[in-house]
Amino acid sequence: MMAMAYCKRAMLYLDVIRRLGFRNVAYVAWYRFTLKSGIRKRFFPQHAFASNGPFFGPVARCMDCPEEFQAALFQDADKIIQGQIRYYAYHWKTVGNPPNWFLNPFNSRL
Repeated sequence: MMAMAYCKRAMLYLDVIRRLGFRNVAYVAWYRFTLKSGIRKRFFPQHAFASNGPFFGPVARCMDCPEEFQAALFQDADKIIQGQIRYYAYHWKTVGNPPNWFLNPFNSRL
């Protein structure tokens, strides 16, 4: 009875290896082994974040920006304030203000 359970489990593992591929299964086994054994902690030690100055540097303002670009930028900003967001740099969809981030704007489903 116990041998049959081991045989079924072995068949299950062989099926997983066949479907996922030997390289993927071997990599996951190696990754889990290195996590459990602490090898990853030795190879990738954690260090405290050290800030040696500003994280983001100052940005120079564009003085020669065309008026058309500025007008388009302000129009886009007004639409965003009204609750519309541009998707894929083309589609303007109304999502509300504040937006419902779980709503799919293309089919209005959650």
